[in-house]
Amino acid sequence: MKRKDIFLIFMLFAFLLCTAGVKPARAEVRLADDKIILNGTIKQTMLFRTQMQQEEYNRYHKTHLDYNRFSYVIEGLFKIKDCPEEQLNLFVGTKYWYELAPVYDPKMRKGPNPGVPSIQRNWYARAKDRDLLSEAYFDYLRGPFDLRIGQQIVVWGETDIKRTVDIINPIDVRLGSPGIDQWEEIKLGLFMLRGTYQSQLPGNLLFELLYIPGDFRPARLPVDGTHYGANPVVTQSVFYPYVPYGVTTWQFEKARRDAPGWELKNYEYGLRVRGFTWDIDWTLLYYDGLYDAPIATSDLPQAFLDNYLGVALKGQVTQTLQQPTFPSQKLFVYPRYRMIGGTAQTVIPALHNSVWRLEYFYNFDEPYNVGTDGSNSALYDWVRRGCFGMGLNYSDKFKIPGFTHRFCDDKMMDVSLTFFYERVFDWNDDIIIAESGRGHRGQTASAHEIAWNVQQFFFHQTFMFMFTGSYNPIGKYFLAPIVAYVPGNHWRWELGFPTYGSSERTNKGLHDKDSVLFRMRYEF
Repeated sequence: MKRKDIFLIFMLFAFLLCTAGVKPARAEVRLADDKIILNGTIKQTMLFRTQMQQEEYNRYHKTHLDYNRFSYVIEGLFKIKDCPEEQLNLFVGTKYWYELAPVYDPKMRKGPNPGVPSIQRNWYARAKDRDLLSEAYFDYLRGPFDLRIGQQIVVWGETDIKRTVDIINPIDVRLGSPGIDQWEEIKLGLFMLRGTYQSQLPGNLLFELLYIPGDFRPARLPVDGTHYGANPVVTQSVFYPYVPYGVTTWQFEKARRDAPGWELKNYEYGLRVRGFTWDIDWTLLYYDGLYDAPIATSDLPQAFLDNYLGVALKGQVTQTLQQPTFPSQKLFVYPRYRMIGGTAQTVIPALHNSVWRLEYFYNFDEPYNVGTDGSNSALYDWVRRGCFGMGLNYSDKFKIPGFTHRFCDDKMMDVSLTFFYERVFDWNDDIIIAESGRGHRGQTASAHEIAWNVQQFFFHQTFMFMFTGSYNPIGKYFLAPIVAYVPGNHWRWELGFPTYGSSERTNKGLHDKDSVLFRMRYEF
């Protein structure tokens, strides 16, 4: 039986099982007298593109199903020793994904990586090797001390869509995106030693120290031809079909190869103090580590001319397929920088008992590339600058008169609204903000953005409506309305329409990736 048929049969079986009714049950599995606790999520996510250039469709697609990912995240807590004096636990989290779209549409393989196995492995096909392990650490608790050692994911911030102080773990956005997927699903675990001490000082101060002994992992970025990557028609149109992959893919693959490995000189560490004072839950943070996004060196322009552009032009002239090479010298670096910051959260009774949360940071010596008039195509060096940023979040619950009681069983609507601000100091117009998600207008030192999340359950919590999005004054926006059917404690079926756009060419991002989202999720 073909893999396509097996997959369709599985989907049909899951749908019938769901509509037949799933008996409510607790959302975790407990074994061996509660010494083993398991929970997890199994998902099938599909995105049907509604915006696709005819040329892109003709070259690289047979259908508009541009993304079809099977994935799971399973976590287990194993209690090795559990007594009043001390506890020793083992926590293991494993995740897996496989991109099925090229299985059903082989033409898609021509976009990012035909004939380049390393790019196929590292950017597109499936989770393997260390990517299979999200977390794996021992947790030892004795009195006020808690010590964890192993691969971990740390949460230092909680703002929507964009990260402010939550910067310990790098992210993997090859096959996922904030606002569509949870942060925990796209973060990469790091091996670290992490300890906390719960003091009896005023404010109930909690001290935290983490140390990463050189386990550096760069951020994973999407490349040409994948759903979250650049349009292959745009990045390959000049050279197609005489090079096997596009400009963006060549640069990202070289950046991955140039990333430092596990070396003690690549150590990173962080300090955090948490307290509760005057009804404010606050933290102070310090972090010293390596920048996990690649910064290009001044050698990149010449290497690009010699190793990519020159080869591509030769292919144009000879009309034969050429294989661009990766030069031996480093073209990308991951410099060290430092961050100080903090958070503060409180409830304000006079404002409808709403919850307000502030996160702020200042980065010392943050690296930026520079190019003439801020152009990526005229890059000539990189510099260090200070950068201040903040996120102010407002969360509240509302009743809709006559509607909440009748249709929502008095379950109020949850509303979350976040305002982001960022400013780079000692600015000049040659500085390049390479990450479009930071929202800077071309040649401007500051950026502003608003993000929101609205949730409302209906009909005995069987249906849920969620509306997530963000807007930047440069005209850039992200909108993701989603309707979910939740029959019981395990199954969730979701239908949505994530859309992207921008009025400025340099910030278009995923502007041509508007899609219909269908997601089937089983949670336990």
